[in-house]
Amino acid sequence: PRKKYVMKMRSKESLQRDLYEEQFRKAQERLLNLPVHAGVLPVLEVLEDETHYYIIMECATGGAFLPSLLAEFKDGIMPEHAVKGLMREVLEAVGHVHSQGMLHRDIKPDNLVMQVQENEFGEKVRKVALIDFDHADPDFNPGTPCRGGFCGTVLFCAPEAI
Repeated sequence: PRKKYVMKMRSKESLQRDLYEEQFRKAQERLLNLPVHAGVLPVLEVLEDETHYYIIMECATGGAFLPSLLAEFKDGIMPEHAVKGLMREVLEAVGHVHSQGMLHRDIKPDNLVMQVQENEFGEKVRKVALIDFDHADPDFNPGTPCRGGFCGTVLFCAPEAI
């Protein structure tokens, strides 16, 4: 089967309004060179014209995060072991990004997708992957204050950050 890809468009005008364009550009460049990790959907290419950036990524083979969970747990009840497993995967992805000197700054369900992968026994399993690094700080340094003021999504932000 042929591999599928997705393209995200981001207007340069929105970047000037929402965050620094140079920071966005640097974050995308860092993502292109990020070592492969199962918990981070790879960015394969970043293109631009006068008005937009175009980010080419692998297609999430397991679909969007929340609809995937709702389909699997139809009664709305997720067993504790499943929650722990998903949280472990998300935290491992975040740890990988941090180890590469980047800070995501907008982790929420909409920025998670499911990837179908084969485990060591050849079985298909779904894993969580982190996407959408639009608000990322490409020069994260633990112990230094966050720069650039508030960013991210208010509804998913820690109260002390607002």
